[in-house]
Amino acid sequence: MNVAFQTEIAAFLFAFAVLTCTPASAGDDRPAAPPPADVQKLAADGNEFAFALYERLRDEKGNVFFSPVSISTALGMTYAGARGATAEEMARTLRFTLPTDRLHAAFCGLIARLRPPAGEPRVRLHIANALWPDQRYAFLPEFFSLVESHYGAATQSVDFAGATEAARATINTWVAQRTNELIKELLKRGDIDGLTVLVLTNAIYFKADWHAQFDPKDTKPGVFHAVGGERPGVPMMSQTARLPYAEFDGGQALELPYVGNRLRMLLLLPRKADGLTALEKRLSPALVAKVAGALGTRKVHVTLPRFRMRFRTYLAETLAAMGMPSAFAPGQADFSGLDGSRSLFISTVIHEACLEVNEEGSEAAAATAVVISRAAAEPVIEFNADRPFLLLIRDRDTGAILFLGRLVDPAD
Repeated sequence: MNVAFQTEIAAFLFAFAVLTCTPASAGDDRPAAPPPADVQKLAADGNEFAFALYERLRDEKGNVFFSPVSISTALGMTYAGARGATAEEMARTLRFTLPTDRLHAAFCGLIARLRPPAGEPRVRLHIANALWPDQRYAFLPEFFSLVESHYGAATQSVDFAGATEAARATINTWVAQRTNELIKELLKRGDIDGLTVLVLTNAIYFKADWHAQFDPKDTKPGVFHAVGGERPGVPMMSQTARLPYAEFDGGQALELPYVGNRLRMLLLLPRKADGLTALEKRLSPALVAKVAGALGTRKVHVTLPRFRMRFRTYLAETLAAMGMPSAFAPGQADFSGLDGSRSLFISTVIHEACLEVNEEGSEAAAATAVVISRAAAEPVIEFNADRPFLLLIRDRDTGAILFLGRLVDPAD
C-alpha cells in the first residue's frame, strides 16, 4: 500500500476581536438554497460537536478559545472526500447527522445565512474557504467541484514538493489577508513538507460593535482573580444598561448584544472565583438552552475586563481520541473520494483563534431595544466578571455557536 502521501488540513483559523474578525465571503455561484430545517439541524449538530470538543480542550492550561464553525466547515470539506469506515467515524465524531448530499448543501446555506445584512458596516462576519492542491498530484475533479459549489472554496495549486516554504508563505498570506492580519502564520515551519499533497483552509473574521458601547472614561484598573493568582492593574470596563440577564445554579448569565440584534456574546460567570471547573463540567447544549431561555431584560451594572487572547492547537490527536482515528492512520484512512486511491491520510489539523474585547465591541450582534423605564427605581444587578468565566458568541438566527472559550487570565 502506498502511503507516501499525506493530506494536511491547516484549516481552522479564527480571529475575533471586539472590533475584529471574520473571513471573506465566497462567490454566489452556489446550489439552490437548502431547506431551513437542514440549516438549523446542522447548526444544532455543530453545537453538540462544539461542547464535545470543549470537554477535551478544557484540560489545556490557560485561556481557551476556538471557532466550532471554522473547524466543522474545514472538516466538512475533508469529509466530502472520505469513504467507508473513515467517513462513518468522521460523521459520528463531528455530529454530522444529515445525509451526505443534504449535509454539504446545509453548509452552503449556513455560510450564506451567517452573512451580515448589507448596509451595516459595524458588523463584519466573513467566512472563506480554500483548497491548496499540489500541482503535480492528480485529484478527482468531482471533489473540487463539490467543495467549490457548496463551500465556495477557491482552488490554487502550489508546489509542496519542490517549493515547500513558498507554498507555506502563499497559504499564510491568504490566511492573513482574510483575518485582517490577526493570524499571520497559521502554518509554522514543519507543519507541511514535501509529502503534503493537499491543504484545506477555512478562515473566519468577525468584527462588530456592541449595541451599547462601554465608555472608555469608565474603564479603571482593577483586580482579576485569575486561576494562577490575583492580577492587579487589569483594565476593567463598566456600564449600567438594560441587558438580557439570568441566574442559574452556581452562577450568573449575561448577554451582550452586538449592533444588528442578531449576534450576541453570552457570558457564564461562576459565583465563586474557583467555580470555573465545576461549571465547565456542566457545560452542555441543554445548559446553554436553559440559561438562554431564562434570560430577561434587567438593569445590570456590568464590569468586564478589556482583554486579548490567542489560542493555537493541533487537533489530530484530540479528534482521533474523539472517535475518528482512521482518518489520521496511514494504510487505514480512506479518502478515495479525493483521488480514487487509499493512499491519503490527514497528517495534522491546525486551529488558531484570537479574540479581542474592548469598549467598542467584539463579535456577535444582538441589541435590545430601549425599554420605557419604570416609575419606581429599579434595583441594579451586579455582574462583576473579575474572575474566570466562559463565553460564547452565538448567531440568534441559526442558533450556531461561532466561538466558544474561557478567560482564566486576561494577562496570559
